[in-house]
Amino acid sequence: MSPNEVIAILGIPKLRNFNDKGKSLEFYYHKVWAVPKIVKVWFVNDKVVNMSSRYDTDDDNCIKKIKTTEDKKEDTSSGIRITTDGHQLIKQGSLITTPEGTIEMVVSDNGGLIITASGKHIHTH
Repeated sequence: MSPNEVIAILGIPKLRNFNDKGKSLEFYYHKVWAVPKIVKVWFVNDKVVNMSSRYDTDDDNCIKKIKTTEDKKEDTSSGIRITTDGHQLIKQGSLITTPEGTIEMVVSDNGGLIITASGKHIHTH
């Protein structure tokens, strides 16, 4: 997507930045009784390569802070971790299928005993 296509969708940017690697456009949105939102889009060779958005918030002392809300990377790693002694454990928060065929979220895997969010105890040895 080109800068002109992004501008056609998001409107006129409030700030423009550039360096030797590319450029970025920043768009600000504010509605009454809503926290202002900032959207930043990066371009290399006039093609979008990255986008982030965040809310512009104030803390209790009225000092400006930026709270990132949508600039998160997807975790594509395996739900298995390997201990230093070579044991394989299921990461907390992973979804598993139990021997009964139900899908459960792992709360704890202590090597030999998996505890799920519903309280099931699954012995693996």
